[in-house]
Amino acid sequence: MTDQKRAVILLSGGLDSATLVAMVRAEGYSCYTMSFDYGQRHRAELEAAARVARDLGVVEHKVIGLNLDGMGGSALTAAKPEQGRYREGWRRTRCQLLADSFLLSGRR
Repeated sequence: MTDQKRAVILLSGGLDSATLVAMVRAEGYSCYTMSFDYGQRHRAELEAAARVARDLGVVEHKVIGLNLDGMGGSALTAAKPEQGRYREGWRRTRCQLLADSFLLSGRR
């Protein structure tokens, strides 16, 4: 049995999660990362997450596929998102604050 500390980190491919991986690795942890593929139109974030995981020496990176069709649409998944910045309901389709946290919590 090893004394190596291990951490599981949600890796979106953005600056915040990439920084977290680097900081946790610097603390001596072996890092295991996961990203969520929820059908987002822009694949760049999943590609960035894979690059970050590789470049920072993550032990294993997993992409978890999620089908969110039953939960409604999003500006991130729609083929042609709604236009209009101030229309009623714009926050519902455009704000993705703490998206990974909501995915983990199971909240809808």
